[in-house]
Amino acid sequence: MARINIAGAFLVALLICNSGVAETRCEYDADGNVTRESYFGVDGKPEADKDGIFEVRTEYGKDGKQKGNTLIYAVAGVKPTREDGIAEKRTEFNENGNVAKLSFFGLDGRPKADKDGVFEVRMECDKDGKIKRYTDIYVVAGVKPTREDGIAEIRDEYDADGNVTRESYFGVDGKPKADKDGVFEVRREYDNARKMIRSAVIYAVTGVKPTREDGIAEVRDEYDADGNVTRESYFGVDGKPKADKDGVFEVRGEYDKAGKVKRGAMLYAVAGVKPTREDGI
Repeated sequence: MARINIAGAFLVALLICNSGVAETRCEYDADGNVTRESYFGVDGKPEADKDGIFEVRTEYGKDGKQKGNTLIYAVAGVKPTREDGIAEKRTEFNENGNVAKLSFFGLDGRPKADKDGVFEVRMECDKDGKIKRYTDIYVVAGVKPTREDGIAEIRDEYDADGNVTRESYFGVDGKPKADKDGVFEVRREYDNARKMIRSAVIYAVTGVKPTREDGIAEVRDEYDADGNVTRESYFGVDGKPKADKDGVFEVRGEYDKAGKVKRGAMLYAVAGVKPTREDGI
């Protein structure tokens, strides 16, 4: 549909399309920006488009740039289109036009979690519009948390190529909190082809009780070009090698072209640390 920018105008366009929308009505502000776009069926009642949207509302700054918009998935007297019950998705933009915040709301206007249990998403972008940090919010005031492990936030950090280099978990108090597997944080490194070459899973952080009974604070993995783990090493809170509950400090593996293990090795002794096996192996 062609948009006509007429300051202060109200535009009605009649459409025939597969979604059942027969009419699109647009409202404009004094600067000719579309502030509301609503969809209606042949009976004149609100009708959702192919994406389940009944209405789009948009706000602008003094410079004419979008500050935010709201997608409406539920209206009075019509069945909501989203199975998760979300009635509104509100988006806020930064000065460069990048999405800074996404928030979800129910029919009562209160925050509501999406199908993944997320109430809100926050993003930070660099000057080129690439995401640097991304946060999923699982807890908001006055609403029951959605995660059984009590995690309120998951924060991701990205490299210049868009790879997640760090994923960290936090509780409602803003302090690090372990997920159901006892993990506080996951770190990743990538090569120039964006393949993961190293990762570290963190089970202990300063000021919080470690989650593993064997005292391991960090598990580091190294990968080959096919994504197979070639080395898995265990470390304590002091950063030194530490054996797991089976007395193993490190596991190494070699693979064939089909990704099957050809050779493997478990290390029970490392330099500077007492061997774990009494038989000296």
